[in-house]
Amino acid sequence: MAYGVLIDMAAPKEFYDAAHAEFSKHPAEAMILHVARPTENGHQVVEVWQSKEDYDRWTGKHVGPVMGALAAAGWTLAEPVITEFTPLGIVVPGAEIYV
Repeated sequence: MAYGVLIDMAAPKEFYDAAHAEFSKHPAEAMILHVARPTENGHQVVEVWQSKEDYDRWTGKHVGPVMGALAAAGWTLAEPVITEFTPLGIVVPGAEIYV
């Protein structure tokens, strides 16, 4: 079953850019969709994964080291607000995904 997560970060675009560059080094084959947008307080990320287990496995392996590297580079951030959800439907025509 598909799994979704909404992540609100009180962090500037420059942090998102740095984090995105680091996370991109670790392909996430089970990720269906990643969309980020600016917000009034920082940025928001919406991700949809093939399953919660896939999300947990990938984040368990990669989030800690990437965030550690960003902290070592001088970034200090508040904890993100994470909201889990079950997608009702997923349509990505260019990728031929219709769930």
